[in-house]
Amino acid sequence: MTFRRPVSMTSLSRRRLIRASVGLAAVGVSLAGGGLNVSATEFDEQIEQRKVELEDLTERRKQTEAFLSATRARRSSLQSRLRVIEEARYNEVAKLQELQRQLETRELDVYENTRQIQALTSDFETEKQVIAGRLRALYKANRGISGLELVLSSGSFTEALDRIASLQLVVRQDIAGIREIEEKNSEILIRTRLIEDQRREIHRLQEQRESVKAEIEARSREQNELIARVEAEAGALEADVQAFEDEQEAISSKIADLRYQKRLELERLERQRLLEEARKRAEAARAEAAATGGRGYIWPLIGIITAGYGGCTFGQCPHLGIDIAAPLASPIVAADDGVVLHSGYAFAGDRRASYGMLVILAHSDTEETLYAHLADITLPPPVTPGQLVSRGQIIGYVGLSGWTSGPHLHFEYRVNRRQLDPLNVLR
Repeated sequence: MTFRRPVSMTSLSRRRLIRASVGLAAVGVSLAGGGLNVSATEFDEQIEQRKVELEDLTERRKQTEAFLSATRARRSSLQSRLRVIEEARYNEVAKLQELQRQLETRELDVYENTRQIQALTSDFETEKQVIAGRLRALYKANRGISGLELVLSSGSFTEALDRIASLQLVVRQDIAGIREIEEKNSEILIRTRLIEDQRREIHRLQEQRESVKAEIEARSREQNELIARVEAEAGALEADVQAFEDEQEAISSKIADLRYQKRLELERLERQRLLEEARKRAEAARAEAAATGGRGYIWPLIGIITAGYGGCTFGQCPHLGIDIAAPLASPIVAADDGVVLHSGYAFAGDRRASYGMLVILAHSDTEETLYAHLADITLPPPVTPGQLVSRGQIIGYVGLSGWTSGPHLHFEYRVNRRQLDPLNVLR
């Protein structure tokens, strides 16, 4: 498979995450606004659509991860090359150090040769002046005197020979001095040329050193720039991968939420079905009871009526049901077949408020019965919302929860959510 370099998906991911968040918020509003109106089939279609989006994201994420792996491998290769360059740089540094040592040696040689030239030049000038003075003195002393005159002017032949020998000795010494001066002059010239050669060598070594330094710096700079570009590319790809992960998580959450909504819708439909069945059974039972002269609803509890419908009690005025007093933990039964609409506190978490623990049963689309002040801690109601109960089935026990002055059952009969006197249906 051939991959194309993916563009940065960060902004698109943000938009999709926002869209997913808005969708979840809309679902919350729908739930809070009064129920679900989407069919299970539509939920399935939405879930499948989200799955397709998730698969597309997964494929794109895999492509991006493949590019990221290749980029990381390239970065590792460049770092290896940089290490090689650094090793070469270390070797070149050693070479630079050797060049520097040679430069210092040459400079010391130049200094030493320059010092010796200066000394030789000084000696040369001094000796040249001495020889010149002696030659001038000798010339003046012997000017106009021939060898015969020198012999004749001597007191004896031996003296003449001595004077001639002394003169020859002086001449030989002067000639030797002149030769020595010439040798020093030659050495000065040789050392001067040596210094020039050494200076040219120094210049060459300096140029070589600068060239090596420039090459090392250029190679190191080039590798660092390559690594910086690759690291920036890897960072962008890592951000893309993270964006894909965030988007996948948002879509997965959306799919889970849609499945949850579908389950709620199916539960609602099941409750509707059970309620319809209960309504039909209740109507059939009431018709049968009417045909045989029986009661429509049975008494939920056998006890003493302590408060009737329509009067006032310390907690309710007008009183919208009847209160039946009985010992604590006395069983309370369903007045007719139905479906449990509510089983719990009237106000969640507050056992002392209002009706306290209560159960509400739906017997048809319009009729309901309510059972309040039930036991909650030791004997909570044995039924749950959505459960189908039968006429005479135990749904709770007499308790003291809510606003109550003693153990009793507060029983209400409702038609279209309007309380009516329960005694009209309890025969």
